[in-house]
Amino acid sequence: GPWTWTCDGINGGTSDNCSASKRSVGGGGGNTCPTGTTGTYPDCVASSQTCPTGTIGTYPDCVTPTVNVCPSGTIGTYPNCITPIVNTCPPGTTGTYPNCITSSSSCSGSNCNPPPPCPNCGITPPQGGGTNPPPTGGGSTPSGGGGIISQIRDIFGSPSGNIIAKLISTTSLVIGALGAIGLLVFATQFSLSSFLPHLGTFFLVGFGIKKRERPWGTVYDSITKQPLDPVYLTLVDKDQKEISTALTDLDGRYGFLAPPGWYMIRPKKTNYVFPSIHLGHLTRDEVYLDLYFGNYFEIKSEGEVITKNIPMDPEHFDWNEVAKADANLMKFYSKRDMWLVRISEWFFRIGFLVSILALIFAPHPYNIIIFALYVTLLIFKEVGINLSKLGTVIEKSTGAPLPFAIIRVFSHELGNEVIHKITTGNGLFYCLVPNSSYYLTVEKKNPDGTYTQVFKSDRIDVEHGVIKGRFEV
Repeated sequence: GPWTWTCDGINGGTSDNCSASKRSVGGGGGNTCPTGTTGTYPDCVASSQTCPTGTIGTYPDCVTPTVNVCPSGTIGTYPNCITPIVNTCPPGTTGTYPNCITSSSSCSGSNCNPPPPCPNCGITPPQGGGTNPPPTGGGSTPSGGGGIISQIRDIFGSPSGNIIAKLISTTSLVIGALGAIGLLVFATQFSLSSFLPHLGTFFLVGFGIKKRERPWGTVYDSITKQPLDPVYLTLVDKDQKEISTALTDLDGRYGFLAPPGWYMIRPKKTNYVFPSIHLGHLTRDEVYLDLYFGNYFEIKSEGEVITKNIPMDPEHFDWNEVAKADANLMKFYSKRDMWLVRISEWFFRIGFLVSILALIFAPHPYNIIIFALYVTLLIFKEVGINLSKLGTVIEKSTGAPLPFAIIRVFSHELGNEVIHKITTGNGLFYCLVPNSSYYLTVEKKNPDGTYTQVFKSDRIDVEHGVIKGRFEV
């Protein structure tokens, strides 16, 4: 059974010196010494020893565990243990990285206070903030279009770049004005009294906004820009009916005064062809505005003068035009004019470009004002300025216009008739003449169809090639 008999130390012996003890059989719950004690139950005594650190089990049955961990000074999960990157301040500095400051020790030379090592080189910075440290070694960061824009912004944002931008844009404006003054001094009779009242006009001339005061149309060589004469021009309406004709003078000038309607101009000249192929269908070139290439156009209001500029391409050599240029017979054109306009045009373009860049990258009040001025001038350049071109005849007694009257223009010095014109139903007339002194007469149309002279003017000094103004008769 569950009892063990021990006789003289021999289990199951026959000696009289025997003792009995309960033994554990089949998990029957026999008594044993508890954990932490040694001996045979019930004679259990406390154990004086335990398993050492780093081992597991009950003394003396201690074993080393089989689970490996990363050694001290490394991180990760065994066996993938790595040494962590620990940034420290470089020699000669103190503090906690990256907030390193120069130590109090003295140093000199280029090796004093070397830059700290780059902690993030080759590592993509986290999203949401932070910037990479500047590259070392003096090199520049490769960049595309963004780098160029950044460089331009730095140039215009710097004090020196801002001064240069202002200098270029402002100088361009001044060059235009000086060019206009030079044109006045060398191309016309100059006097201070005549110069001051027209200072604004001269400024506009210098920018090509106003190509001198030209209240007429010009037929000119598309290559040389020299005016052509004689050119025979025919004005026809939309039904191909001839309305009027004109012959250009030495300066290639002409003009038509016609009632509202649709019209076409047909120019003809020996050794020249029309329309111009060289200029294509431009609306303006560096000298002339409102170019014409043979299309129909509309006159919308009474008194509107047809003064389109007509380029013609040279087909053969023309001795007449060469001789005219050599003899300096033209009064409203010179090569000096052409070069002045071209130079001022280039200054305008450069100044306008600089003003745009300055506005974008350095939008200071001064740059904004300069840009606005350039935009205003550009509008005037494209649109032009509507000049007064017409003369008007009014009956003094009634204040009404005098229709269909004959205007006869005479040379003041010679007394011979130079040209004659017929007023419109509104008493208007358009009369181109060379710069000189004249007087004119007005002949009123009678009910029976005859004419009676009713007016003779005083001396008229023409300075801009056209007789205009109000004449009361």
